[in-house]
Amino acid sequence: MIKLRRNSAFLLIVFSIALFFSVSFIRNFDNSRVSEGSFENFIEYQGFEMEVEKQEEEIRTIIVDVKGAVNQPNVYEMYPGDRVINVIEKAEGFHSEANVNLINLAQLLVDEMVIYVPFIGEEGELSLVSTLDTTNSTNGKINLNYATSEELQAIPGIGPSKASAIISYREEFGKFNTVDELINVSGIGQKSLEKMIDFIEVK
Repeated sequence: MIKLRRNSAFLLIVFSIALFFSVSFIRNFDNSRVSEGSFENFIEYQGFEMEVEKQEEEIRTIIVDVKGAVNQPNVYEMYPGDRVINVIEKAEGFHSEANVNLINLAQLLVDEMVIYVPFIGEEGELSLVSTLDTTNSTNGKINLNYATSEELQAIPGIGPSKASAIISYREEFGKFNTVDELINVSGIGQKSLEKMIDFIEVK
C-alpha cells in the first residue's frame, strides 16, 4: 500500500513537471511568432516607405523660365541635376543675335529660376536671375542654411520627407558649418551625400 502511494506521488510529480515544461514551450512559441510577425510588419513598412520616397524622387521636376535671346522663350519643366545648357537646348538653342559670352552653360538649374539671355549690345553682366533669394547663391548651388523645402527638393536624392528632416535639424542645431554635417540628418548617409555634394553649399 505504501509502495503504491509512493508510485502515485512519483507519477504526480513527473506529470506536474511535464505539464510545466509544456506550458512554457507553448508560451515561448507564441511569443516568438508574435515577435516574428512584428519584425516582418516592420520590414514591410520600411520597404513601403522607401518605395514611396523613391517614387517621389523619380517624378520630382523643377520649373525654369527662359527669356530673351533664345529661339523659343518659355517656361520649361526640367529635372534636378540639369544645367543651363540643357534648358537652352530645350528652348531650341540661342537666337542668332544672342550674347552667349554672358551665359554660364555649366550652371546648375534650381526650381523657379529665371534665365535671361541678353542680345548683343545689351548692357549688364547679370544674365541669370534666380527668384529663390533664400538660397543666397550665385553659382546655382543650394545653400543648406537658407533653402526652403521646395528648394531642397531640387537636390538629387532629396524628397519631401528628407527636406523636412533637414529643416528640422537646422532649426534644432542651427546653421550647417560644412556640407559634411548633412550626414547627421536622419535618412542621409555618406553615399547619399556623395551624390548631392556638387549641388549644395553652406554660407
